[in-house]
Amino acid sequence: MSTLVGESILPFYKTYYELGLNPEEMPIISPITTELEIRAMGPKYVAGHYSCFSYFQSLDIPENHLFVKGMKAKYGLDTVISSVMCNTYIGIQIVLDAICHLQSTDRKKIVKYLYQKEFSSPSGKIKIESNHHLSREVRIGKAKENGQFEIVWSSGQQISARPLLTNTLLDSMDEEEIWKVLVEEIGKEVSDGIIVVDQNNKILYMNPYAYSVTRAKQGDVLDDAHLSDIGYEVTKREVKKSYHVFLIFIKKTSVQSPSCGIPSKNKYQFGNIVTYNQAFQKELHIASIASQFDTNVLILGETGTGKEVLARTIHEQSHRRNGPFIALNAGAIPRELIASELFGYVEGAFTGSKKGGSIGKFEAANGGTLFLDEIGEMPLELQVSLLRVLEERKIVRIGDYKERPVNVRVIAATNRNLKEEIAYQGSFRSDLYYRLNVFTIHVPPLRHRIEDIPDLSMQFLHQFHQYYGKGPLELCDSALQMLQSYHWPGNIRELKNVMERAFLLAINEPKILPLHLPEDFQNFSTIKQSHLAGNLKYMEKQMIEQVLQETKNITEAAKILGVTRSTLYRKMNKWNIRKKHFKSSSS
Repeated sequence: MSTLVGESILPFYKTYYELGLNPEEMPIISPITTELEIRAMGPKYVAGHYSCFSYFQSLDIPENHLFVKGMKAKYGLDTVISSVMCNTYIGIQIVLDAICHLQSTDRKKIVKYLYQKEFSSPSGKIKIESNHHLSREVRIGKAKENGQFEIVWSSGQQISARPLLTNTLLDSMDEEEIWKVLVEEIGKEVSDGIIVVDQNNKILYMNPYAYSVTRAKQGDVLDDAHLSDIGYEVTKREVKKSYHVFLIFIKKTSVQSPSCGIPSKNKYQFGNIVTYNQAFQKELHIASIASQFDTNVLILGETGTGKEVLARTIHEQSHRRNGPFIALNAGAIPRELIASELFGYVEGAFTGSKKGGSIGKFEAANGGTLFLDEIGEMPLELQVSLLRVLEERKIVRIGDYKERPVNVRVIAATNRNLKEEIAYQGSFRSDLYYRLNVFTIHVPPLRHRIEDIPDLSMQFLHQFHQYYGKGPLELCDSALQMLQSYHWPGNIRELKNVMERAFLLAINEPKILPLHLPEDFQNFSTIKQSHLAGNLKYMEKQMIEQVLQETKNITEAAKILGVTRSTLYRKMNKWNIRKKHFKSSSS
């Protein structure tokens, strides 16, 4: 059984023939090799072998005779016709049929019209299923000396196409109606994790937050035990009995009261990394296991989530802790210099090379760990060299021929989706990807682990206090609530920068207040609170009460709110706010 494609097919069949392997005794069957490949390599090399398609040029039915005649009239008598050509023709044929019938090119109308329609085609009768694929007869052909196939077996009936999602969700003509029902049901809930499963608990769809919590993926079976273990509020609802489709809602952990400094949850610690987020705890547990072995690790996460910090922690918790930790950002080095940075070079290897040459990062990290950040930015041609080093544990300096053994543990990181890079962009090698991701660790963005913000904020404050020798060591409740309400596009790196700015603005104050945070945070918090409060006036009352609770007198409160004492007194009278809101009643 062969699935070789492209240029690999030709030398494979030729070598098979030249080795004297008899197709009558051990034939090759390929669901990919067509009449076009036979012409390219020569019929004698393929004769006796088999292929499997719904269409062969030799198919003896009137529709195909007409199709072949038309193709040869258009493109020449020596034209060879393949299944790919036929499929393209069928696709255009059925779309044109719909347009002519409907007198419209509206996509939705065309899709609805084509549901369950049957057509005659060069490959026989075809039917369009509700999942937009074709069901049709399937055949096995035996290659002949003339470059054509003799059809030796046929299914005799149409076979339904079941690619990718083979579930009840799409096996209905009312697909659009189903999705409308799903959207309506989702709209009734206020939840952060959304999962759709069939009657066998097979996952049909899940949003990113649900994935970060459960670590399950589309196609997995999500049992009740798994849901009960994640520690979140989970509800399950059947959308409609006849569809056997269920919605699962996973509620985000509510924002904890910051008055005690940290949320009241069990924490998990790996090295110096501490988290109260259950999804991140699972990832850190994987990291702790990975640290005990020399296997490669791939860390995935958005920019600023602390991928290098995690890589260093894995190194520090491993038996290589006494060896070097060398980091290289593949996205920050010019393409032409990455190879010399990784592998080193000998004197005279290129113009401008240093006298005596230089070792590369692999040799510098010998006995320790090499961290390759932004691995998705590495040029495709260099990925081959990296794969060779990972497999053979030897490097060759640029301009040299001598192999040098290296004992290095590689940890790579990226904010890209490497599977998509492989599948759609072709910019990352699949063999390198699978070599790197023996252990894959996902670092969740800060907006998905807001329960960690109080602890992270306090860590940063203590670091700054130690560095500057003075400054606040506390956050007031309202400032912390602003931090937990923010969406953090820059993640932990952004949090650290914000905290340092606030620390310096409050360097002579006992604690950080909302006015010390950037204006963006205050605006974001105001907008968010206004949605919750319902109107600006009510939000104003809440803001005044909140500031009064954080201050000791009218003068201090008025300063924070940016109003005069008389204005504040007037607003307190308007909202019937009494001095009981103060920490102490002196004003």
